[in-house]
Amino acid sequence: MKNFYLLVSLCFCLSLSYNCSHDDIQAYEENAKYREAGAYLKNNFDFTLFYAAIEKTGLLEEINTKKGITIFAPNNKAFNAQGIYHVSDFDNLNVDSLRIMLNYCILDQVIISNTIPAGSIDDRYHTVAGLDVFISKFDNGWTKTSYVNGVTITYPDQIVANGVVHTIENVLKYTDGTVQDILTARNEYTYFVAALKKFGYWDQLANPGSWMLLAPNNDQFEKNGITLSDIEAMNPAHYKKRLFGCYVFKSQIFTTDLGVVSTGGTQSFTVPIEGDETCTSGINAGYGSGAVGFYRESNSVWSSISIKPLYKVNYLSSNGIVHNLDGLFALPSNALISTIQQ
Repeated sequence: MKNFYLLVSLCFCLSLSYNCSHDDIQAYEENAKYREAGAYLKNNFDFTLFYAAIEKTGLLEEINTKKGITIFAPNNKAFNAQGIYHVSDFDNLNVDSLRIMLNYCILDQVIISNTIPAGSIDDRYHTVAGLDVFISKFDNGWTKTSYVNGVTITYPDQIVANGVVHTIENVLKYTDGTVQDILTARNEYTYFVAALKKFGYWDQLANPGSWMLLAPNNDQFEKNGITLSDIEAMNPAHYKKRLFGCYVFKSQIFTTDLGVVSTGGTQSFTVPIEGDETCTSGINAGYGSGAVGFYRESNSVWSSISIKPLYKVNYLSSNGIVHNLDGLFALPSNALISTIQQ
């Protein structure tokens, strides 16, 4: 299963979130008056593409007959963001990989939103695909929002005869490879990969662990006049570690995690850059706001850059997470050892 992508343009699933003022559903009880999961999805216009994928992979009977399941179902807009607009678009995907993707959206237990502990961050739940998903919940007493793998649930607790369906706003992206595999599978990160290799960060990203990468795409390098040839011509000894060390973290954080612990203000995760500790980088986020990458030098030079778009964040692998970054923290001219004032 190495390097199959639970979501090449799909990786759907998993996220619980809601804003509500009414009383929570207290418990799930199997009830014949509801339709089976498959029938419910088929008759819901928001799930046209998700249902088509279920049908194509032969999973319809399973989700109709299996008892006590939870389905995290991306709506049509979630698929559209990944380039899936028509049922025929699934013909371009490997059926076996697609089936694994779908099974990653299904838990063999019922998870109603009110059973998720308030304030929990990245609690593990096992999926039918044999892999874990990570569920978190924000709850300040009047607003409640739950997430799976950093994806928000927009419409939770849709009860079906054999379980529950939660609508999610984005597809979940997972590979059983490493963060290296996430980057190399996407041509938009060739400049970043070249920089990580040139400056000695690449090899460690194949190791087990919990890595997080804020990954500038190729456009961000080109906007600043940096080419692949420029990167290859650089001598790492001439630059401070801040140049590319600011994008590599030994922690695994989904973009929504910091919002879970927010009580209205901005929450931050920042760490000193290894080998260049006068600089720090990380993520700032608050509930209801998008996450931004954050970089600061000792002389108070700082920058914040959006971690977006939403469909290009929270790429999960076996050893970490990759988030697309819409800019560069530091330019080569700012990181040259001869020009840095300490």
